[in-house]
Amino acid sequence: MNIINIKDIVEDNGKTVEENNLAVGHNIPIGTVVEFEFETCHHHDSEIHGGDGLFSKGIKRLVVCEHNRDCDGSPLYAMACCANPGEQLDDFFSAIGAANPQGFLRNNLLESMYQYTSGYPEEALTVIDVIPWSKDPRNKSHH
Repeated sequence: MNIINIKDIVEDNGKTVEENNLAVGHNIPIGTVVEFEFETCHHHDSEIHGGDGLFSKGIKRLVVCEHNRDCDGSPLYAMACCANPGEQLDDFFSAIGAANPQGFLRNNLLESMYQYTSGYPEEALTVIDVIPWSKDPRNKSHH
């Protein structure tokens, strides 16, 4: 039996799935506000909830902060409440004179402080046109 990774399958054009996916660019620029559906599992005490987590679903609006790729090269997006959460976290630890955390701790801090989330394909995101407050006609001063 031959085992092959999906990314290594050769398509009709003679290139692998990964090569074709890497040729596809990211169409949503960093800094763009997007809306997307999410699902979160909340783990609870097994004695109270029988060991099952509770799932919540909803819609979030965040800012695209990174362009990533799936293991097969497909374009993916990461979002947060700002366009540069990693830099802001670095600045925070620099300001307090503490060592900048890495790995698991860093990811948890990004998630909790900046609502960082990743792994979303373009099809799951809806671009939201944002009108600056000062240019929104609903915010005219009434004199």
